[in-house]
Formats: sequence, structure tokens, C-alpha cells
Amino acid sequence: MDNQEKIIKLINVIEELFGNTYIDDFAMTDYYDNDLVKFSHKLDEIFDDGLNNELLEMISKIEKKEIFYIEQTDEYKNNKIRKQIVEYLDNKPLYLDFDLVKKYIGVNYKLAKYVKDKQKLLELLDINEEVILIMDIKYLTNELVLERMKKSNIITKIFLGMYDKDNSLYQISMFYKNNKEINKL
Repeated sequence: MDNQEKIIKLINVIEELFGNTYIDDFAMTDYYDNDLVKFSHKLDEIFDDGLNNELLEMISKIEKKEIFYIEQTDEYKNNKIRKQIVEYLDNKPLYLDFDLVKKYIGVNYKLAKYVKDKQKLLELLDINEEVILIMDIKYLTNELVLERMKKSNIITKIFLGMYDKDNSLYQISMFYKNNKEINKL
């Protein structure tokens, strides 16, 4: 397994175990202790042959990297992989190979955040329509919104606030309010 594939597995595990969790949640309860132990095992499994500088550089740029700073359970706190990652962390953006992201985007739409050329996100929409939640405003044209509305009801759900309201499309939904074609749908 190459480095980028390991990072994709790591991102998916973090999303699966901690996708809807805020860092403050850990301080308030021991509810997540079992997940931290599972995560510790997954770290050992994914990085069974250790970490190299390229892997550490990529890990330093993923979302939810604060998870590596949690020291709530002894097993997770003492995990050697976690300790190495914590030593290396910084704040530079991570970009993954587009073809690898495309391969795994069906499982986790948030992988689209790691595509450098944001215009390529349009290609990923047919694989996972939720990619639209991460798209930049400049790509959310009337034509794209109309096309997506005809294919599924995700746009309507976004406009109704059924998804995270931090996405660009929800923030500009009032712009589409006066579009007759969109209102008709």
C-alpha cells in the first residue's frame, strides 16, 4: 500500500470513528474511550511498517488532526505512531493524487477537500453528489445547480438547511431564490 492510500485509509477511519465529534466532547465524557482504543489499533494496522517523512507531512495536513492530541486513554496516549505524529504536526495544506481521491470518493465525500485543482471537483459530483457541499462558490453556477436538482434532491436539502450550514451553497441559497427555473423544480 503506498503512502497516499494509507492516508486515505487514515482519513476514512477518523471520519468513521470521530466524524461528528468535537474535541470538547472528549473532555466531558469517557464515552469515546473505546473509539480511541480502536483508533490506536487502526493506527498500528495502517502504519504497520512505520512512518516516514512523506507520511508525516501528509498527516500534518488532514482535518481533525487534533485527535492525535487526545490523551484520555493510556493505550492511545502511549501509542508510538500517535506520539510520532504529534511530534511532527504543523498546519500546511495536504493535497492527494486526484485519481486516488476519485477511487475512494464514493466512500467519503470529504476526501474532495484534498484535491488541489478545485475545478476537478466537478468530475467527482457524479460519483458522490455530496462533493457539492465542499465546492467553492465560483463553481456553483445556475446551470450546475439546475442540473443537480434534476438528478437528485440534494440541492433542495441543502437549501432547507438539512446539511451543515457552513457549505457555500447554503450560504448563497438566497441568490437562487429568484431564479424561476430553480423555483419551478
